[in-house]
Amino acid sequence: FVPDESEFGCGPLLDPGKTYHVCVTGDDAADGLSWARAWRTLGRGIRDLKAGDTLLIGDGEYFEPSTLELVGTKGGRLGAPDRPIRIMAAPRARVIVTGARLYRDLRKSPGCTYTYETLFEGDDVDVAWESDTQIQLQYAGSRERVEDLPATFWTDPDAKKLFVRFSDGRGPDVHGIRVRGPSIGLDVRSSYVHVKGLWFMNYSSAVMVRPDRSRFGDHVTIEDCAFFATDMAGLHI
Repeated sequence: FVPDESEFGCGPLLDPGKTYHVCVTGDDAADGLSWARAWRTLGRGIRDLKAGDTLLIGDGEYFEPSTLELVGTKGGRLGAPDRPIRIMAAPRARVIVTGARLYRDLRKSPGCTYTYETLFEGDDVDVAWESDTQIQLQYAGSRERVEDLPATFWTDPDAKKLFVRFSDGRGPDVHGIRVRGPSIGLDVRSSYVHVKGLWFMNYSSAVMVRPDRSRFGDHVTIEDCAFFATDMAGLHI
């Protein structure tokens, strides 16, 4: 089966706009128009994309604490036939996008044998992963339950602490903990969009494609992307 991209996907880019760049050593205060002046975050990179523009992303892991929203509007951020918006990994680059904050500065919780703790500035959360194994940890509900059960965690917003018992006998010299932030990684509510070569992890739904109230959300191509360590769906259409 060979799909007709004029009906099912974004189609080729025949009328290019600008090419922007994001890399792990970039600066969001730059203009993004070259690798030497690249932006640091995908959130900054996606913000001003218009029909025909391409966002190239360099090798590395990108922590994006807010949902990346690509929402169609009459003023821009809406692709068109022959002018799709492209969000792509650079050639030979492995690009990992995560919504989970990594905590590695953990110490043994007083009076506990298996539980480790660290400072936690945030609201109560119910989803976390062991950083190296990507095992999803279960929410325990109290520090005592964390001590009793392997592969569990608990956050105490009042004490501003995060507690974890890892899945095996090893500690923070091996493991860290990733705590989920936004539930959606990339939210596509724009027409004629091409997303290629990105790996998404530690979201509820890594990529969501849906129409908004203006019914934008058609002719979207998702190519060579990977979705893992999500607690609901990788690609949610």
